[in-house]
Amino acid sequence: MGSGVGPDLPLAGVLRTARRRQCLTLQEVANRVNNAATADGRRGVATNRKRVSSWEGGEIPRPETLRWVARALNLDLERVTRAADEQVTRRQALGGGAMVGGAL
Repeated sequence: MGSGVGPDLPLAGVLRTARRRQCLTLQEVANRVNNAATADGRRGVATNRKRVSSWEGGEIPRPETLRWVARALNLDLERVTRAADEQVTRRQALGGGAMVGGAL
């Protein structure tokens, strides 16, 4: 049985697995997320390696950021969103509440 954090959580595991399969560092993912945001016309997005690490540790990015993360890691947005929803549901079932600043 898992510990309830990190790769045991649906979204955290998807992100960590994708990053490792592509042999990317946390900073490289952060750079890709920033590039995806810039491509969407969003200036001033400053994702860094600590933020990416927090996502792999269980924090859930905002819905807009999920789109950029999916693009940065070449993942299907639906899969990423589904994993985030499952992670929120799992936390709520365990009494931890949602860590999302809005509905996914």
